[in-house]
Amino acid sequence: MGNIEGKNKLLHYGRKLFPYILGIVILLYLINVVSLERFVDSLSRGRYDYFIPASIVFFFIVFLVDVLGTKLLIDKSVIYTSFNEMLIVKSISGLIGFLNQAIGQMSIGYYYHKKSGLPFFYVGGALLLLLFIDIVSLTIALGLSIKKEVIGVASFVPYLIMGLMMVIPVYLVVRFSIMWLFKNDKLRVSSLLMSNKIGQLLGALILIPFPDLITILIVRIPRIFLKAFYMVMALWFFNIKVPYSEGISLVILSLFIGAIPITPSGLGTFQGMSLILLERYGEKADILASTFASNMVFILGQVIMGLYYLNKGLFLLGDIKKQAEVSK
Repeated sequence: MGNIEGKNKLLHYGRKLFPYILGIVILLYLINVVSLERFVDSLSRGRYDYFIPASIVFFFIVFLVDVLGTKLLIDKSVIYTSFNEMLIVKSISGLIGFLNQAIGQMSIGYYYHKKSGLPFFYVGGALLLLLFIDIVSLTIALGLSIKKEVIGVASFVPYLIMGLMMVIPVYLVVRFSIMWLFKNDKLRVSSLLMSNKIGQLLGALILIPFPDLITILIVRIPRIFLKAFYMVMALWFFNIKVPYSEGISLVILSLFIGAIPITPSGLGTFQGMSLILLERYGEKADILASTFASNMVFILGQVIMGLYYLNKGLFLLGDIKKQAEVSK
């Protein structure tokens, strides 16, 4: 019996650690491809007098835009939350997400589930809606920045964009068909959706007002371009002379691949895709050094923000639990 429990625990922790192990393995493989000596040399030759201040500025801008977009979603679909409160919650979720991405995202759902009293699956569905919006944002950003250089390296990109964009009309048809069937009676639709867990997951997707959905989408798109612009700058600081317009397009495609939840924060996958797309503009070791450094800025930045707001986050959670007990 003890052996079975031990094996189950091993499998459980193995599944949790697998994305991190995979990310590290991919990164080590890429370092081996370019050679450790060249990679270390490229890291040492970076223009850190420019890279460090630019990293600090852009991390905070991208992070605060992310906080704003998440706040708008929670405001429109769950419950009003102040910007400062969302800043704390997002910081804590980023710290937890460093250890486990899924639990990090679920921590936001848990907090606003407790605060609003709405079903956990409904709040979780709202956060899934945010993931859907981010995929659409990346697709639109990629479509707006597409260049022939990207198509030359990755001919599948136009088909990828068209395929993903087809999700939007399908979503709209489903959404408006449901509302039409119930004669736009949101109360009846809400009662039906809240009656089961699957309906709760789809609740925010169906019930959030369409203009609000567009507003959140508009707020999320600049975050992609800001992050891409920063990463093109990072390439310049590591001696990769990629033209601005081409670089934005290529980096957004790399970010798109890195956003696939295989490894934490796209570690390894983002670097691998960047090596393929950017090799014509400079040495592979320099590309790897740049993308590794810029990737680590966002990973470490999230951890630092989480540690900074840890006490405030624990206070907020304790306050929410007290309110829940009083309401009972």
